[in-house]
Amino acid sequence: MKDSYHGKPLGLLEVNGFCSKLTGFLDHIVGEGFVRAPHRDMLQLSESAHNLLDALDEWQPSVQPKWAEQKPS
Repeated sequence: MKDSYHGKPLGLLEVNGFCSKLTGFLDHIVGEGFVRAPHRDMLQLSESAHNLLDALDEWQPSVQPKWAEQKPS
């Protein structure tokens, strides 16, 4: 996959809110600009194993420019 560090999603099965602090932290660092939203979207989360597998199967990677290739704003 061109210009992508990682071409596969990561899936977490959410059980009784166990992952809520992790996903909250990831959402926070996206909001602060440390991680891009398309990279955050690589993490698929579901309370249902069936739905999680479907989400992993349907996920499509997003090609983003590398940080070093971006011009300062």
